Amino acid sequence: MRRLALLLSLAACAPAPEPPAPVSAPEPVAPAPPAAPTLDSWSTRPGFQVAVAAEGLRGPVDIAFVPNPGPLPDAVLFLVTQLGGEIRAVRRDGTHSAFGTLPGVHRPARPLPWAEAAYGLHGLCFAPDGETLYTTSVAEHDGALQNRIHRWRPSADDWSTGEADAGVTTPFDQGWAKNGHSIGNCFFGDDGKLWVGTGDGNMPPTSHDPNTANGKLLRFEPDLSAARDNPDYDAAHPTAPASFIHSRGYRNPWAIAQGPTGVYVADNGPGVDRLLRPAPGTDHPWDGGDGSMLFGNLMVWSQAIGPADLVHVDSPLFPDHANTLWVSAPSLAGVMRVPLTADGVVAGPPKLAASRTGGSYSTESVNGVALGPDGLYFAHMVYGPSPAEPFAPSAIYRLTWDAAAGAQGTPSGGSLFVSSGCIGCHALNDKGGRAAPPLDGIGPRIEARLADPNGTALQGSSGNPTWDAARAAVLAAPPEDRVAAWIEQQIRHPGFDGVGESMPALPLPEADVLALAEYLAHR
Repeated sequence: MRRLALLLSLAACAPAPEPPAPVSAPEPVAPAPPAAPTLDSWSTRPGFQVAVAAEGLRGPVDIAFVPNPGPLPDAVLFLVTQLGGEIRAVRRDGTHSAFGTLPGVHRPARPLPWAEAAYGLHGLCFAPDGETLYTTSVAEHDGALQNRIHRWRPSADDWSTGEADAGVTTPFDQGWAKNGHSIGNCFFGDDGKLWVGTGDGNMPPTSHDPNTANGKLLRFEPDLSAARDNPDYDAAHPTAPASFIHSRGYRNPWAIAQGPTGVYVADNGPGVDRLLRPAPGTDHPWDGGDGSMLFGNLMVWSQAIGPADLVHVDSPLFPDHANTLWVSAPSLAGVMRVPLTADGVVAGPPKLAASRTGGSYSTESVNGVALGPDGLYFAHMVYGPSPAEPFAPSAIYRLTWDAAAGAQGTPSGGSLFVSSGCIGCHALNDKGGRAAPPLDGIGPRIEARLADPNGTALQGSSGNPTWDAARAAVLAAPPEDRVAAWIEQQIRHPGFDGVGESMPALPLPEADVLALAEYLAHR
């Protein structure tokens, strides 16, 4: 929302298409806005439920829960940044009001999904003492776009309103923001320092240059000076960019989080994304191409999801998903979970927990994620039609877990099409990727293939015993079940019948394979 330690595929195709902003992408034609999403438009894995926490927001980006909120329904529970520059204070009862507005935030000439509009007011995080709020943003300065950090103080005891300071541009005055490759989210680590990720400004070489803050993971003291224990901190030059740098060589590290064994970064790439646990002073490979994103990682998403935010959760609210990273996936309009081992490496393939049915980055995205007192909250942004109306009404949602339902349930085929990553490459009902054939009408197409007396379907030996066994299983199925059996084997053993060899095998449970095959067979 990465270097072959674990290569995990999220979509059944290759190569992967260019992801959308905050990853740079070809400029699309802005479509008409969709109807406001409803709860039944969300697909969830068994056991997960989605509920509305607050409605009527415009361009929500990130979420931060207020330290020690009051118990009454009108107590402010969390704050939300909106891309246009306003922070909203959301109460326990779901109502919200203006907390404050940041002046000077970038105002694009065209709305999302145009890449030039992927800037504004971004992340927010509270200091450990709960007395100061920090925000990250992009502002226009001398004809260019510049990253900034501001500190906010509450003007009311309940954090219902607040005021920002003048902000700092050090160390960002030696760099720039461009094409969505800008400053991302922030958090305070276990070390008491403020951590911030910055994009490369669409100039890959600068990510390795210690004289700019572009393409870096940065550490600050609470007063926004450079952390004294940074690898290259120089007491003689404390405001130089190098003094702020923890690690470098990133493309667009918006999604950063503290975990139990270190800090995690989900870095956006052109066609793949990577998950890292960076060591101090590391210079990660990034040269402008996907190949440089494939080394020294915990995991690679071979189908880019455009990670925008990341949070580590080990909570009794999710007892069956302990020690898990949750990442927002704008390209899939969903929230994904990545399980970890006790020593902090990836324990298994990432899976979507919730996503918009038929969602597309051309009209919407899921951005911030944060753990609240009663679930995982995430920000859903719906794009508007014009600069005068850049955002349609959208919401903050709450994701919860029901262990009993999770143990008993089987996801529907429609939700599996999204959650298993098929939608990343295949289109269905005109929603999804274009890197692989659309799946509308796949049932009749496979039926015609199997019935063609002059065709080559399932003919002869493939020379691969596994494929031959899969072919035999299809032929052994009753005629009325043969199409579903063919799709089932194609999911398990891509290319078994000589088509779709570039499709990776999806790591799905047996019940999921059967449900997905039955669903597609009747399209």
